[in-house]
Amino acid sequence: MRNLIIISLFLVLFISSNLYAETKKFPQVALKDIKLINLEPEYKEGIKTYLFNISSNLKNINKKSPNEFDYLIDINFMWMSFSYSFCFKIYKKKNKGFYLNNVSCTTATSLEELSDNLNRLIKNLKILNLKKNFTKNKKINLLINGKKPISKYVMLTSQSGFVFAINKSVEMDKPVGKVIKLNALQTNIDVVILSRESSLKLFKTIFINNFKIDKIYFNSTRKSQ
Repeated sequence: MRNLIIISLFLVLFISSNLYAETKKFPQVALKDIKLINLEPEYKEGIKTYLFNISSNLKNINKKSPNEFDYLIDINFMWMSFSYSFCFKIYKKKNKGFYLNNVSCTTATSLEELSDNLNRLIKNLKILNLKKNFTKNKKINLLINGKKPISKYVMLTSQSGFVFAINKSVEMDKPVGKVIKLNALQTNIDVVILSRESSLKLFKTIFINNFKIDKIYFNSTRKSQ
């Protein structure tokens, strides 16, 4: 009988905690602006898509009057000194205006690293109602049309020098698993420079769709575009 009571109390506490998590009220948050420095202009829409995909209470400020929101967010995203910097400037409503409440930033040397750091940073902000499994990474392989590098491990960059991934394994056999095709403009000893179209495609794959690069294959028989 005693064990039955203990089990019943445990179930009540477990159900109550789940109900609280599900019914927890989050503030109304609006994305005010995104500023890019030394980055491709297309990244701006990619950031919007990423943030709206992972959060259910983040809205575009154009849809409502600012005073209807509890928080406003400005984003500064830059590439400088061979590293990325991503900052959230968070403004909290007070009376009829907003004041700067918090500035949270993260840095990274590659886009893959930035994606991981950003997932943790957003979770720690505690004002966004994040969707389940938003940090769950999926693996993907790359098939690159272009000359195979000498090194077994390579760095992937854009023509402008933006680094997507570092120290990625180059495989000798045929591609397996989920694969996306990219084109290389140039291949050095351990650096692969992607075409602009392929760079944007890889940005979306890593940043928006939350994929991690597993292995890289090269198709040297076809000319890269």
